[in-house]
Amino acid sequence: MAISKKRCSKCQKLKSVGKFGLNKKCKDGRSSWCRECNNQQTREWRNANPEKVRAGKKKYRAENRCKIREYRRKHPSVNGAKAQRQQKEWRAANVERNRKLKTDWRIANIEKVRTYERHRRAVKQFVLECFTNEEAEFVRAFWDNRCVICGRTPGEEGKALAIDHWHPLSKGNPLTISNAVLLCLKHNSQKGANQPTDVFDAKTIRRIERKIKAQVRAWNKRLDKAKVV
Repeated sequence: MAISKKRCSKCQKLKSVGKFGLNKKCKDGRSSWCRECNNQQTREWRNANPEKVRAGKKKYRAENRCKIREYRRKHPSVNGAKAQRQQKEWRAANVERNRKLKTDWRIANIEKVRTYERHRRAVKQFVLECFTNEEAEFVRAFWDNRCVICGRTPGEEGKALAIDHWHPLSKGNPLTISNAVLLCLKHNSQKGANQPTDVFDAKTIRRIERKIKAQVRAWNKRLDKAKVV
């Protein structure tokens, strides 16, 4: 006969089994603590460890960008319309300040701006692209922060080099570790939305594609190490 009630080992109160969360490790398939006690303990821990909570949230957001974006698209905020109206009113009343804040933010967050622009272009091409900042940092380090074609550095270029698609986004190729290269302004403009074979000689293409394969192996090795840790 199914048990209808259970005693919480925390508060010692007898409650219906529906008040206990599922737990496969317990014999009856329910947690030994009731939901109320579990929730109380969680709140106390979160209040006592705000830094760990923030770090956990930041890690989750970094690892689940696409999942979060999809959830927000399917479940818009209940107060979304109200928030949009308030933001619009503030921008209308603070035009110059808003413009300066945007400019300052773009200068201070150039990599985020580039990530956004890459995603915007991918959406326009109906391509799912989830290239992370961690992957961007890895690509820059792997190519020694030099243009894959001419070897120019940011110092010589006068600005940060661009991470771009080796095989173009316009042909349905998302930016991934297996399709990311570092290019100076000259060669990024030269390549544009063309296939490598339309722009570069066969020797250059072979050299770069060998290096891209090495990049993928190095990234996978890094992931494997992270799993072990």
